[in-house]
This record gives sequence, structure tokens and C-alpha cells, in this order.
Amino acid sequence: MRIRRLAAAASVAVLAFSALTACGGSDEKDNSKTDAKALADQATEAMKAKTSVKVVGTGTDEDGKTMSMDACADIKTKAVKGTMTMDGRKVEILQAGGSMYMKADAVFWAAQSGNESNPEALDAITKAGSDKWIKNEADKDDDFADFFDGKTDGLTKGEVTTFNGKKAIPLSRSEDGTKKTYFIAAKGTPLILGSVEESENGGKEREESKFSGSSDKCDPKAPTESVDVEEFSKKIDDAMGSGS
Repeated sequence: MRIRRLAAAASVAVLAFSALTACGGSDEKDNSKTDAKALADQATEAMKAKTSVKVVGTGTDEDGKTMSMDACADIKTKAVKGTMTMDGRKVEILQAGGSMYMKADAVFWAAQSGNESNPEALDAITKAGSDKWIKNEADKDDDFADFFDGKTDGLTKGEVTTFNGKKAIPLSRSEDGTKKTYFIAAKGTPLILGSVEESENGGKEREESKFSGSSDKCDPKAPTESVDVEEFSKKIDDAMGSGS
């Protein structure tokens, strides 16, 4: 079973929703007068001054399959916790200490390998520990405080628009057939209100993130018990008699 592929995909999805932000203050500075790089630098500093944020995102992959995410993130520790829904199935997610953890039922894991209707597969996954946290190494580039992908040059500033009901300044960059746009508060503290990433080649891939402050405590911690993704996959393969 290709469980590793799913875990990696989840890590990418979390990263896609990582332009973290919170609601701004009352300062009415007009950010539309600032050039693209300076505004991006200011937005980066404003974001790094935050403690934690709530992240709500949606996405569509190249096959047209949808996903959504509702989580909180600690900017200082770069840890994240929340839930992700993929093809209508909810998955608990947690990223901390350089590792990605996922927890879902047997039907979810079976569906990812095309075995949703296979009783043998469902039984094997249940016995392997589908009720436990499945651990995978997080991508080395998963940095939740690495705003604008770590570089603020090469951005194009657009006209003031509306994003999630707020006036915002779009800062965009195109790379490898993908355009990513960050939306910066047009007035006051130049916080990042969210982002949109989409294919420029006519593909279906699209990811949108919306962010806000939260009064709930966000303190993601790695679970005390988990099963390594390779071990999980091997247990399932062995239970099904594949030996691979």
C-alpha cells in the first residue's frame, strides 16, 4: 500500500496553507503606496510578531479531487494541529518536531490505495492500527514562518482588491507553471490575509487559504505514541499476504 504517498501529500497540503496570519490592528496606514518587495518584507515582519493563527483552506488536485483544512499553527515552533478532509473523509493532522502525524479510520486508508471495498484490506488496516497516529518525516522545506517561500523579490503588486471580505493588496509570483498570490491588508498593519495558488497551464490544481486570529490556545505537541508509516504499511502488506 502506498501510505507514504498519502502522508507526503498531506504534508504538502499543510505547507500549501502555511502563509499564516491574523486579523490586523486599527492603524490606517495605506499599504498600497508601498512597493512590492518592501511590502512583502513588512508583511513578513508583521507575521513573525504573531503567536498563533487559525488556518482554513481548500484545495483541488490535478485529478479534481477536493480537500479542506481547519487548523491552528504556532508560528514560533512551526507546529500545526487540526483536521483535514480528503474526498469527504476527515483526518486528524499534527505536525511537530520535524514529523507529520495523521490519524484516520480504516476506510480512509483503504480508499487511498483503491481497496475501499476490500474487506480483507479493511481488516488488515484495522489490525495494523488505523486508530493510531501514523508518523512520517515532514518535508525539510516545511517551514511555517517562511513567508513568501523565503524570498521577497520577484513579486508583482496588483491593484487593491477584496479577499475574504477585506480590502487587500495582491503580491504575486509565477514559478514552474504555478502562480501564487498573497493578499496583504490594504490598511493598517500589513498582515497576510491569505493566499491563492493555482496552475497557469489550464490544470485543475488550486489551493486557497484564509486566516484569522483565534482565542483558542494553540499548542501542538507530538503524540506520545505513534506508528511509523513504513511499519504501518508493512503490517498491512504482511496481513494481506503480499509480503511487499
